Amino acid sequence: KADKKTKKVIKSEFDIRRERTLGLLQELNGDASPKALGDLPADQRRGAFAPEPTVLPATDILFDAWALTSIKGKMPGRPPVAPYLHGVTEWEPPRTSVAWRDEVKVINDQLIEHEGQDLPQELLADYPLKPHELLSDRTDRVLTMLQTLAADHADSPVWLVDDQQQIRVSTLGEIANPTATSAQDRRPLERRIAEGVVLLAPSVGGLSAGMLDAASDHAEDVADRWLNENDSPRRERVWDDAPPPTYQRGDETRPMALIRTIDTDPGQGEFAPTAEDHEGELEAEAEAGDEATSKRRRFWHWYARPRDAEDATRASARPIRWQHHTDDVIGKTKQVVDDLELPDELQQVVIIAAELHDLGKQREIWQRSIGNPDPTDWHAKPGRPEGKPRWRPRHLSAYRHELGSVLDVVNANGTLAVRLATLSDEMRDVLLHLVAAHHGYGRPHFPTEAYDHERYDTQQNEHAAHEAMRRYARLQRRYGRWGLAYLESLLRAADWAASANPSDSVSPTGGGA
Repeated sequence: KADKKTKKVIKSEFDIRRERTLGLLQELNGDASPKALGDLPADQRRGAFAPEPTVLPATDILFDAWALTSIKGKMPGRPPVAPYLHGVTEWEPPRTSVAWRDEVKVINDQLIEHEGQDLPQELLADYPLKPHELLSDRTDRVLTMLQTLAADHADSPVWLVDDQQQIRVSTLGEIANPTATSAQDRRPLERRIAEGVVLLAPSVGGLSAGMLDAASDHAEDVADRWLNENDSPRRERVWDDAPPPTYQRGDETRPMALIRTIDTDPGQGEFAPTAEDHEGELEAEAEAGDEATSKRRRFWHWYARPRDAEDATRASARPIRWQHHTDDVIGKTKQVVDDLELPDELQQVVIIAAELHDLGKQREIWQRSIGNPDPTDWHAKPGRPEGKPRWRPRHLSAYRHELGSVLDVVNANGTLAVRLATLSDEMRDVLLHLVAAHHGYGRPHFPTEAYDHERYDTQQNEHAAHEAMRRYARLQRRYGRWGLAYLESLLRAADWAASANPSDSVSPTGGGA
């Protein structure tokens, strides 16, 4: 910048630091080894560092707002967390990441309308973006590349992930208008993608030799190349004409856990045949050059190694009965609390919560959603029974089984009611909150679409949902933000461990037909 009166150039602190950095590098005479860098005077090294960012003050009000994890999207008085973690810098230009995923093309507008507007958000929660997928650059350069691609792919779908991890489905032409060439016209486009992720379909291209390249007409979806320490995939997606992926555990080959199945043609019947049901047919057709295999692909199965699944509580290789899973969770919970110095009454409440946490899965709508062909034979996990077709989980409603579990507990009678009556008001609050929050809801609320209309009327659902918010507030005051989150983590960890490693006991029916 230049002073208008003196015409002297005023250097920013960032420019001064850069000059100091250049000077020190020149002193090294080409030797930038750790020893040479360490021999530089410490005060000179510190003086050449980038200016320290401005650290924003975090208040109790902000922490309370950030703790409301069940409220998705933007909320007044709840800014993004990143500036409070990393600070704010005036000298650093905004950056944007780009990634490529097949689901951007597969999950079309019709499917999102059928399954619900939160479907893209749910898919990225199941299959999170990992660092190896992301290519980051300055926002202005990313926009220039996107504008070039938009000239030929204006209608190509784009998922725009903002700085609060909310997803907006758009088109390449909309987010990167190629006719917006002036700085004034580009500015709002840059603001829209700054500090976010632009998720493109691989068919759009834009990637070459690991760098952004608008001239490239090719890119790959590398989400499945998230590897473990042995260079083996942690997760994999396959279509219904492919066998479930496997992994090695010691000398044993095990199937990966199914974490989601996407029905790409939900207009067909729930149990309509797929490629998987006609493997012999399709092999003959493929040998004859028939394209039926690709035309019949309908179910897209997403798998992960049980220990690596982000939400392992949904994962299983075979159907697991409700009682089987509940017993596993109780056992894991006892192991967890036995190793902690918790008051006896808290230990007992956490174990009781483990017993009751999945009561809400005993609903026909939930059983049908996991593909259970006998929805009154309660199961906790979907999978593929031995020698039988794989169950086909699908979205049927936004019902949350945690709320159903809470409703069952507060409306309990018989021996369960007697047990609950022995608890103090505070311990009853803890019990109900742990059941409500074991998948992240109940902090502080359940949306109306999560209501249990199969067993309870609207008034009962509303009362349970409202009380969940009051209970959350009471417990926050009693245990504090971190204390309450810690208590929640006990049941959540036990549920995760039980889901990742089901015990070997299997029901005689093998999980249904």
